[in-house]
Amino acid sequence: KTIASILRDVCGSDLETGLMLAAAKEMMASQEQVLMGLANETAAEGYKAASSRADKALRIAARNDASMSPQEQLKQLWKADAEKIDKKAHAASELERDMEKLAKKLRGFKLTLDELHRRRGHLDRYMLIQRGDPGEVSCAPELRLDWMQRHRAAWAAREDTVEESVAKYTELASVGVDFLDACARGAKTIIHEFFLPIEKKTIQPISERLLDGRCLEAGRGLAGMRFKYEAFNVRFKVWVDDHGIFNGSDECAAKGAGNDLRGSLQYHKCHLKDLQIPLEATVDYHGFRVLCVAKLSTELAVFSDTGELRKAGEEMVLGTSDRGETIVNANRVVDNRLGEAAKRLNYARHSVKGQADILNTDLQGSVDMRAFKLGIGGFGCLNFWRSSPPEDPDSTPHLSLAPRGQSIFWRMLRPELVKTNVVALHRVEALVREINEKFEPSVHVGGDFLEKGKLTEEHEQLWNTLPQQWRQRISEMRAVPPGTKAIKIPLSPDANCMAEYGTPNWEGHIWAVRDATRRLINEVLPDMAKSFAARDLGVKTMLTGYGVNITADMHRHGVNIRHMGLLRCYFWRKVVGTVDLTYNSPNLKTRVDLRGQVQKGDLIILHTPAQRGRSEAGLPNQHQRVSLNEGRPFSSKVIALEEDVTELSQNELEISVGKLDDERNSFEMRQLLLAEMVARTVKNMARYYLRAVARAMRTVSERCLALVLSEFLNLVSGAHAHSEAFWSGQLFHSVRSRYGMCAVAECERINLRKDLEPAAIYILNRFVEMMGLRLSRRCTANFNEEPSGFKFVPADLESSGPRLKHNMPFLDFARAQLLAYTAQERRAKSYENLVVGDGAMLYLKLAERRGSRVAYNKGSAGLALNGVYSRTCRMEADGPIANDELNRAVSFDPQAQQVPRVDFKLHSEVAPMGEDAPWCVEVWCRACGGETTTRVVLMSGRYQISATREDYWEMSVLSAVADVAIPGPKVVLGEWVHLVGVYDGTMAKLWCNATLFASFEVRPMVRREVDRKLTEFEETREALILKEQKARDTCKRSTEEQAAAFFKTKEGSERIKSAAATLIEHAEFKFKMDARAAEKGLKLLSKDEARTLAKQEYREALYLKNVEAIAEACRKRMEGHVESRQKEAENALERATKPMRIGATCANKKSSSGSQLFFGDICHVAVYTGTNILSADKIKAHNTSGRQQRSLQADRIFALAAAQFQTALDFAPDDAQVLEKYCSSLCNSLVFDASNADAVKRNKRKVSDAIGVFLDTENADALAEVLRRLPKDYKYGDLGCAAYEALLDLDPDYFTVSSHMPLRELALIPSKFSLFTPGSPASFMRVAAHIYRKVLSEGSLGSIYGEVPLAWAKALQSDEVIVGLVAQAESDADQRDLDLHVFHPIDKMEDCDLMVVADNRRLTTALNLTECAKITDEGVYEAAKCCTSLKALNIDGCSKLSDRSLLALKRFAPGLLTLSASKCHRFGDVALTSLFQTTKKLKILNVNFCKEFSDDAMAALAKCCKFLELLHCQHCTGLTDLGVYQFALEVQAKNLRSLDLAYCRNIGDDALEVVAKKCLHLDWLSVKGLSRLTDGSIKALTHNLWKLQHLDLEDLFLITDDVFYFDHERDGRKAADAAMLTTVTSLNLSECTGLTDDCLGGIATRCARLRSFKAAHVPELTVAGFRHFVVEPVARAPRGESLHVLDLGFCPSMDDRALETLCKACPQLETLNVAGCVQLTDGAMKIICTNCGHVKSLGLSYVKRLTDAAICTAADYLWLEELDVSGCSHLTDDGVEVLCLEMAGLVKLDLSSCSKLTDAAIESIRRHSEHLRWLKVANLSGVTSERLAALQEANSNLRVIREDLTNHDDGKPLDRIAFDE
Repeated sequence: KTIASILRDVCGSDLETGLMLAAAKEMMASQEQVLMGLANETAAEGYKAASSRADKALRIAARNDASMSPQEQLKQLWKADAEKIDKKAHAASELERDMEKLAKKLRGFKLTLDELHRRRGHLDRYMLIQRGDPGEVSCAPELRLDWMQRHRAAWAAREDTVEESVAKYTELASVGVDFLDACARGAKTIIHEFFLPIEKKTIQPISERLLDGRCLEAGRGLAGMRFKYEAFNVRFKVWVDDHGIFNGSDECAAKGAGNDLRGSLQYHKCHLKDLQIPLEATVDYHGFRVLCVAKLSTELAVFSDTGELRKAGEEMVLGTSDRGETIVNANRVVDNRLGEAAKRLNYARHSVKGQADILNTDLQGSVDMRAFKLGIGGFGCLNFWRSSPPEDPDSTPHLSLAPRGQSIFWRMLRPELVKTNVVALHRVEALVREINEKFEPSVHVGGDFLEKGKLTEEHEQLWNTLPQQWRQRISEMRAVPPGTKAIKIPLSPDANCMAEYGTPNWEGHIWAVRDATRRLINEVLPDMAKSFAARDLGVKTMLTGYGVNITADMHRHGVNIRHMGLLRCYFWRKVVGTVDLTYNSPNLKTRVDLRGQVQKGDLIILHTPAQRGRSEAGLPNQHQRVSLNEGRPFSSKVIALEEDVTELSQNELEISVGKLDDERNSFEMRQLLLAEMVARTVKNMARYYLRAVARAMRTVSERCLALVLSEFLNLVSGAHAHSEAFWSGQLFHSVRSRYGMCAVAECERINLRKDLEPAAIYILNRFVEMMGLRLSRRCTANFNEEPSGFKFVPADLESSGPRLKHNMPFLDFARAQLLAYTAQERRAKSYENLVVGDGAMLYLKLAERRGSRVAYNKGSAGLALNGVYSRTCRMEADGPIANDELNRAVSFDPQAQQVPRVDFKLHSEVAPMGEDAPWCVEVWCRACGGETTTRVVLMSGRYQISATREDYWEMSVLSAVADVAIPGPKVVLGEWVHLVGVYDGTMAKLWCNATLFASFEVRPMVRREVDRKLTEFEETREALILKEQKARDTCKRSTEEQAAAFFKTKEGSERIKSAAATLIEHAEFKFKMDARAAEKGLKLLSKDEARTLAKQEYREALYLKNVEAIAEACRKRMEGHVESRQKEAENALERATKPMRIGATCANKKSSSGSQLFFGDICHVAVYTGTNILSADKIKAHNTSGRQQRSLQADRIFALAAAQFQTALDFAPDDAQVLEKYCSSLCNSLVFDASNADAVKRNKRKVSDAIGVFLDTENADALAEVLRRLPKDYKYGDLGCAAYEALLDLDPDYFTVSSHMPLRELALIPSKFSLFTPGSPASFMRVAAHIYRKVLSEGSLGSIYGEVPLAWAKALQSDEVIVGLVAQAESDADQRDLDLHVFHPIDKMEDCDLMVVADNRRLTTALNLTECAKITDEGVYEAAKCCTSLKALNIDGCSKLSDRSLLALKRFAPGLLTLSASKCHRFGDVALTSLFQTTKKLKILNVNFCKEFSDDAMAALAKCCKFLELLHCQHCTGLTDLGVYQFALEVQAKNLRSLDLAYCRNIGDDALEVVAKKCLHLDWLSVKGLSRLTDGSIKALTHNLWKLQHLDLEDLFLITDDVFYFDHERDGRKAADAAMLTTVTSLNLSECTGLTDDCLGGIATRCARLRSFKAAHVPELTVAGFRHFVVEPVARAPRGESLHVLDLGFCPSMDDRALETLCKACPQLETLNVAGCVQLTDGAMKIICTNCGHVKSLGLSYVKRLTDAAICTAADYLWLEELDVSGCSHLTDDGVEVLCLEMAGLVKLDLSSCSKLTDAAIESIRRHSEHLRWLKVANLSGVTSERLAALQEANSNLRVIREDLTNHDDGKPLDRIAFDE
């Protein structure tokens, strides 16, 4: 064979250039048979034409020169053609050069023209503005494509308001999306036209470069050239290996483009001022990768004043423009900015030198980076493909080596690894030890001294690796500085690069990169494998990758994907093959060669019977390690272990091998890692095939793309005919070539596809995702059902890409911000805010609590439009509004005694009467009855909304001339409706539930109504006139009929007879009186004539009467008709003057309370006027807001925002801007609905979930940002603690002085959340103490909490103690006063902590150890020994202390002035006496409950301690009269001020009389419980102790009223009479059953300054006595003005009248107890509220007649902190709800034995009483344990008492604790 054929055969057997290329050609040929036929026909025609031409040429040549052979003639023809081609090519080149010159000149003209157009446009606008026409500013198309300018403007935009923020992030999102769209369009076009000639390309190249080397022979580039393109203001570059630096691999070249993108992203996240990083994206399409870079304005153009171009070009200030010949760094600003980035990215400043350079150039980044000065100001950087340090090839032997070590061009270290690159402390310490061993301390080892081979090679390399400042520090100190945990080592991006060769410390940079790579392989990878093994995978399956995002996890740890194969080797797997085991031998005999599966140093499990038994028993497996000793066998036959195997010999034994101690998750992780490697390998192979097909076809086809991809999908699924060969052949070798030989063993090759069948869906999903494909839903569903052997076809691909990646962390972040703002807007837009925001002038929520009289207006008109409720309105009915916190309504019941309504003052704007004045009225109402009646919802002089008799909703537009009714829908009883009536000046509309039901034009209807009424009036008038005429016409006939009927009656006959007689008499008289009567025709009348004439006269009179009656009736009817019209007009005018009313008609003359009463519920009444009337969209928005829960929608949108934020964090987990905004948005959501307990819980759950996500993704910076952004409030302390503890789980050493949250900021976290608040959960105290210890461990922060250094406090074990010390330091309190109980209890303090504190606070003068029960004598001894200046000591409750402590105090603290040792039962009489003999200056002594304190000790105290001022010895039962007697005689009476002898029951009258006579300066005295005392001793006290202020006589049942009256018979001292009890301010007479009303008179006379008075359980007190108590009976002077505490519990005669007497006289009361006063009623609460508004503690237990009304009254007027209503059986859940809603400051509450209470009451407490700390719920049968548990969970600081227990500390019932001082 020839050499060429041999090389051809070699290439054919190669994986990529041979097998895969041949398969691609075969695949292409199978689909292009018809096309190839057409190509063959075209070739045949071409051959025929060439043959004809050749024949013709041969004939011509034969005629001219017959001596030439045909071959020579053909060669001459070919040569002639070649000469013609060369000639034409030369001519074309000349033309191209001329065109280039012209193009350059043309570009100058275009720049000038553009500048002139720009100036012309500015001038035009200036002239318009001068003329007063600003015009419109339009956005030029080129500005829309100026990506960097848009990005810079958007990023710099203000975000002071929500509107500004929305505008900013909208533009940022738009820039990103538009840029990616431009990149995708441009890249696809370029790839589609990649193989076309230049003149046929749509996007023309902007630059071209001849490729290096023999590019034409190698087939690189396009005709040996490389092109760059520009379109849409984006530069495009197709990354293929044109220059050969990627060893001919386009796949590696694509990695270079990915490195460029990743590098620009790292610089982008640094947010460098004045240095622009371009937007970049990579587009993967048809196997090619295109890098798209936003164009920077690097071209600097200078124009003259006339607009002519003077100069144009680029000014590069950093980098190389001649491929490394010269390197420049000419701008300090750029260098400083890159230095800032290098510090964040941990890049080393290094020197480089170009081939033509003389001097070195220092750089902060890669030598390939270039920086330009920009035309818009500032600078811009390009070329980031080598911005990261390379991976050392020699340190990764598991990966295939690249020829000439060129893998440094594409195998880069991950930024996450570079940022955390450190040298372990033990290595530095070893270096320092060697330096100290080899060099004397006087020898200076700085500079180049150690670079001369005087150290071992390892330490010499380490020394050169260290930064200069660390070398200097080690040289000076000859030791590692204390507190150092590791040293951060910056890395050089140009390590292993020729540009850095020979420069200072170039080898050190190489060694640093090598060391970092080794750390990656030897430390990071094993740690990561361990974390995977320890991870809880739960029940997740391979379908989801077992819930592991392997790519994100590896990148987060700084591990490149190429090391996935090595990572897989760490997990346990069974070895294919068996071994033979020999007893007591380390050697395993193998039956097959296992060296491909087992490596030296691996761990092995021998599956012996004993081992299987251990596994079945759940015991851990025993591991053996393969020996690393070179002398031991490791061959194909024998594998040696480090230790001998002690088990019995066995043959054919199975073994498992791995590198981890933990065997968990091994199978799952190996399967997942292999599936991921397979998916990625298939992706790269598919891209190679696509490139190969494109090159072979010289074009890009969508059909071919779909075909190749579907074939690969079939290869993966097993449906392809060559699937098995593909898996075991090409795929197997491809995996090993990319991920190393260790990635998949040879034994896995045969069944590779079969073993990965469970992962087929995962592999396909990953392949589809990485290729940017989209399969049809049906295809995906069918494949998921049956993945094995599934047949894919090209039609299954809905989209074939491209796939885009970018460097814009702001894109997802901007989208997330917009979603977050939308969620916040939705959440903040409550129904109330919506109504008020729409400009409602009147807005009544009608949500006031019970007992309220005022309906508050929340509209723009303010309080002037407040309404007034009538007393019969029922508050707090359930409302319809989902977005209202209270969601209440007011119920109107017309059957109430008083008309229920809401009245207002007259306001003209509420009901504008102008015909053109628009208005809108809105109301939510629910009809509950009143069918067949008209029910008015609301009414004013302009409108009315009502339910008609026919049960239809209706709106009426009222006016002075006519009313217009707009009908609505049917009324449905019990259903809430949203009614809106709108009048816009023309049209009136009625909306119901956002549906328009009717719309009428008002004016025509008014006119028609007026015309109708006028017509009706005229018709009625005419009808009345006609009626009168008809009546007149019928009057004569009716008169005749009436007369005839009358004549027939007896009365008529008699009347006619009488009238006839009268007529006869008149006729006779006239006849007689006139002499000429006959002449005149007069004659006498007969009876008949007289009767007839009488009837006629009657008829005429009756007729006239009837006519008058008809006329009068008609007149009245006409007047009534006219008057009714006038009244109607007057009523309309009067109605316009009536104010608005809700629930009834407006007041009128008939009824001032209105009529047509509404029966149902009403709420949220709103009135809009003017331009604020509601539009249709706003009406629908109001209805939607009222019916839909805004928080649920806001939560949904916020969940989308959180997911988008998480995407942004996954993209750039360390971007400070993203972290800040995300956590700010997350934590800001906590403040919404902060008053709603459910909303707070829901919002806190979101933050808690986010903390969990950050923990899973190991994002420590995000957790720190959450800690920073949480609101400053105690209730968010649990979230702060959770974030802090999660952060420590990730990295216990996270916090440093320079971390994302530095220690100085961390120091303020406990104060931010008040973690040290007394009663806080234990976790709060634990976290606060941990923070303080961590902060104080930093030496420079020892005094951060004040001027006093506390660095020593980190050694304290008790959390409470260290927290207390810090709190004291922050308060600037006197450090000598060590009283930490001021801040919170320190009862867990132990001896060790006391010793540390005492040792560091030796000047302490006061020490408080109250209730520190763990303190022993040893601790007190050491404290006393250290604090020799101790003056005050409190050891109350330190029950372990004994006499040894007293002896220590005697020895070391002789100057003790105060000693409080209550409940120290082990103190003996002798030790106390001995102590008193030394501490002679003792002033204060408290030995309460010290039973050994006896007469002798008391006598010694009085004898030795002459300065004693206070002695408290209650419950010291060893004391007798003798001891008190001796004490009174010996003590310095002028100093003694306070004496407590309570419950020392052996003391009687004799001793107390001596005390009264000797201790005259006492101002505080307690003789409580001394039951032997009588009037004699108490009189002695009251008569002699003139300075007494506090007197406690509780339970002295033998005393009488006489003790409060001066005994003139036995004591005649006037001074004693005048001074008796006058100074007393506190008096306790509880359970003194012998007292009566008279004692109150004596007290009132004597105790004028009384502030506290207790007389509980004194049954003889009556109303008369109370009158004497408040009005002094002698001088009638008032008393009680200064009284603050009053306890009259269980006083049988206490009633409302007596309580009123007391309360009126005691306006300053703060504590009041009237428990058991059964005569009190609800009126008593009104009395208390009216007169004692300062009451904070109120006892009402067993006040049986108390109801919810009393609670409502208290809620209206009082601010209570303590309340006892136990035994109030009439109290219900409603009362408790009001109580919790209105009394937010309630701390103690007793609800015991309130039998009507249920779980609803507990739920109200849970929702509203977050400050409650003590709750008693004994004997509540309606309350379940589950509800109490929920309450306890919601309020962890609440102490809930379910049983009826007693307080064992003092023996009192719990219901009395709240009222004791």
